[in-house]
Amino acid sequence: DVSSLFKDGRSIESLVDELQSGKDPLDMEFSLDVVRFEGQWYSLRNRRLWALHEHRKRCLAQGKSGNVLVKTTELSLSERAVCSKFFESLSTENEGRSATVRISSRVPSG
Repeated sequence: DVSSLFKDGRSIESLVDELQSGKDPLDMEFSLDVVRFEGQWYSLRNRRLWALHEHRKRCLAQGKSGNVLVKTTELSLSERAVCSKFFESLSTENEGRSATVRISSRVPSG
């Protein structure tokens, strides 16, 4: 599952709204940190990844493609901090095919 809020207090839905309004992720300093593990790519930015999936789902429901270009940065699991973050976050039970949003205990911004 992913938290409903980012660390700065913004909601994950606010990012979906920005994408739906036509904002280009490449202009939003939007990127995904990824690692390769057992032949598959995994994102370390699951809230952002969820927002992209949700944006695409909403676009498809409206008859639009929903495809966007996103900058990715490949990180190495040989780096201790990256490895630690990855294995602490690796909770998928379906190889990342879906995720649920859990209500955050953080205080929303705005």
